[in-house]
Formats: sequence, structure tokens, C-alpha cells
Amino acid sequence: MKQLKYALALLLCTSLFCGCSDDNQPEIYTMTMTEIMSSDGGSVTKTDQYTYIDKLLTSHITTQSFSDQSLSHDVSFTYSGNVVTLTYSEGNTAIYTLDANGYSTQCVYQLASQTRQYQFTYSDGYLTQVDESIDGVPFMSNTFRYKDGDLTSVATGSNEMTCTPGTTLNTSELPDLLLANIYPLSLHQDALYAHILGKATCHFTDSFVPAIEDPDESTQYTYTVGKSGNVEKIDEKLTYTGIVVDIKGNETPKTTTTERSIFIAYN
Repeated sequence: MKQLKYALALLLCTSLFCGCSDDNQPEIYTMTMTEIMSSDGGSVTKTDQYTYIDKLLTSHITTQSFSDQSLSHDVSFTYSGNVVTLTYSEGNTAIYTLDANGYSTQCVYQLASQTRQYQFTYSDGYLTQVDESIDGVPFMSNTFRYKDGDLTSVATGSNEMTCTPGTTLNTSELPDLLLANIYPLSLHQDALYAHILGKATCHFTDSFVPAIEDPDESTQYTYTVGKSGNVEKIDEKLTYTGIVVDIKGNETPKTTTTERSIFIAYN
């Protein structure tokens, strides 16, 4: 089990903080994702830095900068046997229990006044279902389908999205943006980037639309691949049509397009 082997390596090499011999220096790898978000109030730069030591995600720092101010959010990771504990800077914790393949089968997410529990189901190593309960009461679930290692659909309750895989190889094993942003799996972004929620898709998703065809709504992705073969930029374009009501009560359809770009650096 890869995760447990790496965890043992970390335990043996306490030198990360105390000093290790030159021959046994841990492998440190960082991935930084940067997004500039613009609005009427100005622009905000959001940066997510993921630090891996011997292929284990050990910290995630999110920084949002605007004007002359900045806010940060930190997550630290602790590995012990088949348990991974995430501690958030707000004081919340998420405890993941791993199976023999190193993938989480359950999670207890402890907030100050609420306990959320999650069950994770897999098929051939790919995450196929997430079931959430809040204080013991079933609340929400996601269902995922794949074909040849690529994501083809995502369902949340009665809402289903049909996904079209592209040809861009996921060599850096990044989580699909749709998976990382759809509730309740969105609460487990750090576990996705820690690679404890199943295999990454073989290819990135090019687009997704509602399963019940709606020509007025679609999301498309464009990927820029660097010399290393890893994706270094993701462009997302969301198009949807809504109804605008004027002061006289007249309804007019209006099509809106929003775009975002995420830049990715590997060190």
C-alpha cells in the first residue's frame, strides 16, 4: 500500500524538522495553483500551494490577496497507520480511514457544533459514490461513472451532468475541476489532492452539460500543456441562459458567459 509505505518513510526520517543526513533527504515537491478573480470591487489573487514530501501531501496553504490585504487558510496532514488526519486552521478536523489500496472508505468531519460523516465507494480504484450524513441524518450523495478511466457523468440527487473526456493526458494526476467543486465532494478537495480518494482520471474533461439536454447551459475547458507534459493552465468557460425581468414585468432571455483561468506551477 503506497500511502502507508510513504508514511513509514516519513516516520523513520524525522529529519524533516530535526535534520537528516544528506543521503536520506526527503523528496519535497510543491504544486502552486493561481487564479486571478475580477469583480466590480477589484481583483483578487487566489493561490493554493500544495506541498508533498516523499509523495505524501503534508500541507495546503490558500492565500487570497486583494489591495494591500491578504487572508490565508492552512491545512496540515498527519499520517498514522491507515488513518490520515487533516487539521484546518479554523480548528476543524477531518479523519480519513484508508483501505488496503490506500483509498479512504470513510471520513469523520468534525466541526465545532456539527459532525459530518462520509462513506466512499470505489470500482476498479475509481471513486463511484460519496454518501454524506450530518449528525447521523443522511443528507446528500454523489454518484460518478467512468469509461476507460475517464469521467462520463456526475449525479447529485436528481441532477446529473454528462461529461465529455478530452485527449489531454492527466500526467500530473490532478483532480477533475468538476469533482473538486461539486457538493459534497467539494468538502474533500484536500483528500482529492492527497490522492486518497481513488485514481485520477486518465484524461481531463473537455466539457459537461446537464444530462437532460439544455442547449442554454454548458461548461468547456481548454488545457495548456508544458514541456514536461503536465498541464500548466486550465481555462474554464461557462455559458448559461437565464430570464431577466424588467421594471414592467417583461421577461427576456439573457445569455451570460463567465470565464476563469487557473495557472499551475510545479517545483
